[in-house]
Amino acid sequence: MSPGPGTAGDEFGLDPFTAPVRRIQPSARPKRRTGLWAAVAALALVAAVGTGAAVWALTGEGDPEPPQAAPTGVEGSGNFPDPAEVNPGIKPWAQVAPYSPEERALAIAAPSLVFVEAVFTGFVREAKSNVPLSATPVTFKRRCSGFVANADGHVVTNGQCVQPSAEVARERALYTLGRILIEQDKLSATELDGYVRGKMGTTTFTGNQPEVDPAMQVFAQLNIARGDLTASPAVPAQLEHVLAPDGGNLALVKLAQSGLPTAELDPAAAPGAGTALLLIGYQTGDSDFRAATYTVEAKQVQVSTTGKQGTVEVARVNDDLGIYSHGGIAIDTRGRVVGVIDNDRAVNGGANRALVPVSAVAGLLNETGVENEITDADRAYRSGLDAFFAGRSADAIAQFDAVAEASPANLVAQAYRQNAIDRSRLERDSSGSSNLLPILLAGLGGALVVGLVGAAVLVMRRRSSY
Repeated sequence: MSPGPGTAGDEFGLDPFTAPVRRIQPSARPKRRTGLWAAVAALALVAAVGTGAAVWALTGEGDPEPPQAAPTGVEGSGNFPDPAEVNPGIKPWAQVAPYSPEERALAIAAPSLVFVEAVFTGFVREAKSNVPLSATPVTFKRRCSGFVANADGHVVTNGQCVQPSAEVARERALYTLGRILIEQDKLSATELDGYVRGKMGTTTFTGNQPEVDPAMQVFAQLNIARGDLTASPAVPAQLEHVLAPDGGNLALVKLAQSGLPTAELDPAAAPGAGTALLLIGYQTGDSDFRAATYTVEAKQVQVSTTGKQGTVEVARVNDDLGIYSHGGIAIDTRGRVVGVIDNDRAVNGGANRALVPVSAVAGLLNETGVENEITDADRAYRSGLDAFFAGRSADAIAQFDAVAEASPANLVAQAYRQNAIDRSRLERDSSGSSNLLPILLAGLGGALVVGLVGAAVLVMRRRSSY
């Protein structure tokens, strides 16, 4: 039998597992550290408030100054239509280096460019008998460029374009009649040139009566132009004066429209060999020239030589824009006219590489009492371009708005206004996004402070538990 509790058989005298009194006492609960948690909460609050203050300062929410309004006309001013709806037909920034002196010069002069179409109607007759070769009249057209020399509608263009010589007119009429005969299967295409050569010496081109000149009409278009157009937006014009081919080969026509953007002449211009210039004129890439679309194009050239063309000293350049550019202009880096494009009779084919001097243009205007002067709208447009190229988008938009009221034909101003609007929006968006990184860093800094404080508290608790 096992000894009972408290007997001599118990080596230590008592059995701890049967004793009525608890031998192992629980540890005392540690005191609550209310002050420490209050300090942690205070630090977290300070971190949160500091982060909020940083974000508030960086975003400008508390700026006592009122927010800057969008530039005038940026949002729905209604002064200009959407550029996509009214394509001005020229984008200077796409034709030369962006923000270059050439772009600014092109932007100044381009709105004054005019597409000119002269329409001639008459009868090709046998010279001896005056009998018409066709019972119906023959109509042909000549197309060229021009520029506005005065806002009231005076346009300088190529003389031979609007008043060709009797020989040139007869040749064009015969080619037109020959094509009609080809369509009627009365002549083959291979016989056309021979037909014209054979008739040149035996025919005349007259009006309804042998002694009357053929009928002539002139139409002009700005910005984008289309051939064979006699209704709006084509503007009728009257021929006022012509210089002979050997005396400058220029013509002055008066459009039935005013308030036009004007080009400025440089009366002292005399470009010599090596001078860099910009040619501006109309051209088309369409294969069917009759109803083609014509737009203003530009090309950088250099003066290669100078010499006489008739009685006029012309500059010859090393490249040309195409067959419809005669009557267009050469400009300097300030956008001023320094020459008028003409065909170069010194080379085979007569490419449009000759520049009639400004002195001949001034003589033409003096003979007709027309002054070359820019208007307030032209000055506002140039001021707008100055602001645009200087990066002052709001000022540029305000100036282009003024141009809209005074010179609505200047659609190039609309294109630059839209560019200024787009740039202004990009600048605002860029300014807003530039604050994002500091804001995120401030927020992360606040979170880091809170995290460090929490970590310190945990460490302190563990140490105090031992």
